[in-house]
Amino acid sequence: MTLRHLRIFLAVCREGSATAAAEKLYIAQPTVSVAIRELEEHYSVTLFDRIGRRLFLTDAGRQIQSYAQHIVALLDEMEVCSQDWEETGTLRLGSSITIGTVQLPGIVTRLQERYPKLRIEVMVSNSDTIESAILENEIDLGMIEGVCRNQKLADLPLGGDELVFLCHPAHPFAGQSISAGQLSGQPFLFREKGSAGRDLVESTLKAGGVEPHPLWQSISTQALVSGVAEGLGVAVLPLPLIQPALSAGTVSQFWVAGIRFARRFRLLHHRNKYLTRPMEVMIQLCRQAWECLPSPSPPNRGAAAEIKCQDSGAPSCRFPSHHTVRAGICRPSGSPKRAGCLSGIPLFLNSILTAAPCRTASGSRSIFRPAAPRSRLKIPRCPLPGPQIPALPEAGDPGS
Repeated sequence: MTLRHLRIFLAVCREGSATAAAEKLYIAQPTVSVAIRELEEHYSVTLFDRIGRRLFLTDAGRQIQSYAQHIVALLDEMEVCSQDWEETGTLRLGSSITIGTVQLPGIVTRLQERYPKLRIEVMVSNSDTIESAILENEIDLGMIEGVCRNQKLADLPLGGDELVFLCHPAHPFAGQSISAGQLSGQPFLFREKGSAGRDLVESTLKAGGVEPHPLWQSISTQALVSGVAEGLGVAVLPLPLIQPALSAGTVSQFWVAGIRFARRFRLLHHRNKYLTRPMEVMIQLCRQAWECLPSPSPPNRGAAAEIKCQDSGAPSCRFPSHHTVRAGICRPSGSPKRAGCLSGIPLFLNSILTAAPCRTASGSRSIFRPAAPRSRLKIPRCPLPGPQIPALPEAGDPGS
């Protein structure tokens, strides 16, 4: 017994004959007769009394008619409603704290304007929690900082940001550039374990020879900013989240030679997840949001990282923030403000650079040039641009 049998049965009930029902359904009359006979054989009942040229429902036929009407009506209702389900259902989003504070509200607003009837639920937590929620199908899309470690999740790169060192304005480090060794023994105010930002900070500091000593651990960035403002220790926090405190002068920034914290944002979903139209639009809005972010201008604390082509003298490549490795930065000899110097080259390039001299834009000579044979140093670029991270000052430079 199929839904087709029920539709034919109901048509015969309305029309009173197999011939009239066949005309209404645009099928042959024998097809109607076969469907009614198969339905009677399936339930072992007689559905119609055949009197003259008319068909009259039996008691069993009237009971089956009642059920058939409900079943067909529900299916027809489902067919109509399913056309708008994607636009009237629920979209569940997850986000790490930085993205949920800075970028996500505006993106959700634009998505809601596109789909006014769509219910958009958002969970803001650390990156580990977001990954787990996607795997458990508790959320549909997630945005995290750092690297996705689970092969079951599709990983779409977005933009990025930078974490910076903070201290109290009266701290000796305030506005200064220090060496990594001067951080030893300093009390640190950290995010909670499981935070991608904390993982990045701890791994980078340890790679730079600094063993951090956490004094505070908090899921709240503002709690850590307040602790720094009270002089309880130093912290490394996302620049977009602490910009108001820097502008107000309640905290100060400082720099550590050879250590930077550049990170990428990523949008995740399960590889087996069916992407509805609102999900696809959400992904597009996320890409557009980071593409439209302006790149900050480099301050006077160092030149942007460039390599000059030996044949033409024109810049051959520039290293954006997402090419900066976590474990620090390699600097050339001489002043970092000299035009064309290779300040900010990631450490992983050391293996393919030599100490042969190379002309810079000002005519001076830098100790770095691409290794032989003569060929341009090709750096793979990510599909989406990230904000340009300014070069660090040398240890001992005065703060600005």
